[in-house]
Amino acid sequence: MGSPTLNLLKSSVFLSFSGAFTLYTASLVAFVEPRLLLCAGFSFVVYSVYTFDRSFGGAEDVVNRKDIVEGRWEVALLFVIFSLVVSILILFHEALFPLGALFPFLVGFLYSKGLNFGGVSLNLKGSMGGKNFVVALTWAGSVLAFLYYWVSFKEGMVIFFFIFMKLFINTVIYDCRDVVGDRATGVLTFPVVFGMRKTGRILQVLNLCLHGSLVVLVNLSVVKFPLVVLVFSGVIGFFYIWLFTRGEGSVSRSLEGNEWIRDVLVDGEWILIVGFREVIQFSCSPS
Repeated sequence: MGSPTLNLLKSSVFLSFSGAFTLYTASLVAFVEPRLLLCAGFSFVVYSVYTFDRSFGGAEDVVNRKDIVEGRWEVALLFVIFSLVVSILILFHEALFPLGALFPFLVGFLYSKGLNFGGVSLNLKGSMGGKNFVVALTWAGSVLAFLYYWVSFKEGMVIFFFIFMKLFINTVIYDCRDVVGDRATGVLTFPVVFGMRKTGRILQVLNLCLHGSLVVLVNLSVVKFPLVVLVFSGVIGFFYIWLFTRGEGSVSRSLEGNEWIRDVLVDGEWILIVGFREVIQFSCSPS
């Protein structure tokens, strides 16, 4: 298990690694050669945002993330600052706007702490769909901020639409994992409001609309999109939506002690997409 502080520090490592492959996948979608240093910089941004969020978690985390709630936030903050500095230096090295690394961090701060204007309080964690929309919007926009120099407007819109929809679905999948704690603390999410099965149907419709619309646009020669990425993304999306929304409580019990399965299929989807593409490329290359 390790100490709560160590658990806190390592809780976002896989997510940050997946973040690098998100940018890598976005480069493939734009038919741009992936820049590995830039992917590394993006992973540091992801680590800083999610480690910060988990360092100052809400009441629902006492139920959902018992292994990290007692971690020392001041130690985590040092890692957050280090990660931000590294990402800024990488952006500067790549001749991109270096403070772009701060945009998702600032949104992450608002997500974690909320915002108060006089007597009006804005808390993304408590609004159904609001958190999912803002998280997806933030990361899709951040991906574009890292790639804007190499992509056209149309390519950028395709990347944004694809990343936004995938991340919206993925954040709702994790709300399904956290439904017990969210319900207990009054946090409104799709599975809390609609239940697991109806949430699953909503997500399947979104998944079908995403990939179906891309298929139509590609066939009409409106946009280009890598076929391997499109097919694998659609199939694995259908599978994990079905798997993790089958019935309230039953999936959580079946995954108890094996949460890595969800992490690999959902957060690790970008890694799987790149790996699957490389296997196809290798198998189709002349011997």
